[in-house]
Amino acid sequence: MVKLGKNTEFDKLSWQRQKAVIQLFQGKTLKEISQDVGVHLNTIENWKKDEKFQKARTEYSVYAFSHLLPKVVSNLNRILNEGEDKNVLKAIQIILSNSDLLNSQSSQKLLKARIRKETAEAAKAEAEAEVAKAQVEQMHTVADKTRAKMDKLSLDELRNLAKMAGEESD
Repeated sequence: MVKLGKNTEFDKLSWQRQKAVIQLFQGKTLKEISQDVGVHLNTIENWKKDEKFQKARTEYSVYAFSHLLPKVVSNLNRILNEGEDKNVLKAIQIILSNSDLLNSQSSQKLLKARIRKETAEAAKAEAEAEVAKAQVEQMHTVADKTRAKMDKLSLDELRNLAKMAGEESD
């Protein structure tokens, strides 16, 4: 069996799960894998939902692509230089399309992070709006109280206040 490195999720899997990861990468059907590994089809479906199994699949994909990429590039160069070999071209297309599995997982993680960020920013903006609204309400309350007090002042007291305000501003 393949050994990816120390403490990888792939290396921690049982031989059956490792074989399932490899065969999923190779594009085999769940039925083929279940027969080869000796487990029920539903077991493989359950494995695919497991977070550690998913991580192991990603680790294996990275490993496999890192080893296949030089061959892919070499074959692409050969095809470009020597003409079209449909079988090799089809194999390269399969390999490159499987690389989208990695990209889509990365994109999904990035999308989820962006959604969390946008949600946090929206919550922050909402909280700031609530604070601003409370401040405006508080200012209105102070203004209403000031008007009420001024309404109770006599004309002479208002003139004295206006005079003091004018002196302070000079």
